[in-house]
Amino acid sequence: MRFFISLGGTVKKALMFALLVLFAVSSTIFAAERRGDSSGEGCKKGTLTVSGRVSLYDPPGDAGYTPMYGLSARYSLSDKVELEGNVEYTSYNDDGKVVKMMPVTFNGLLHPLGQRVFDPYFGLGIGAYLKKIGNEDRSTMGLQGVGGVQWHPKSGCGFSFEARYIVPDGGNLSGGSFTFGGSITGEITTEL
Repeated sequence: MRFFISLGGTVKKALMFALLVLFAVSSTIFAAERRGDSSGEGCKKGTLTVSGRVSLYDPPGDAGYTPMYGLSARYSLSDKVELEGNVEYTSYNDDGKVVKMMPVTFNGLLHPLGQRVFDPYFGLGIGAYLKKIGNEDRSTMGLQGVGGVQWHPKSGCGFSFEARYIVPDGGNLSGGSFTFGGSITGEITTEL
């Protein structure tokens, strides 16, 4: 992970863009049908979905919004319950220091209507927040709340909008901030 955090900004952006394109292209070739037909039939138990995403992160302080890039994997326990793991990356300036942050998070998601073509969801999670501030490495355990809506037709691609409230340091609950993600998502889906 230290290698990825130490990469230059242009290289990281190019790498993340390439990964997102790879997922979008491969989803049209290899994606199994995650969602049912347009009647709204739900997701099958035991389905694993991997996708890429981009969001805007509003770090604590005066840094302003910054892009956050990530990969996500979801595993369906049932039509209404899903587990999610994420690895993301962002960097921003805070009081003249460059902050590079890589959250590795795990969420439990609830789909109150069941997983359908149009799918609202919400959940809670925990995570490890790996930061490099200037030349100093820090890691903390944090919390987050998640809410969103996704639309996934049969094609393996979809659109999603998600908001998260992230507390990167569970020992400082007042240090939370929001991320807002709106994306076009390519997926690779398989049944396990």
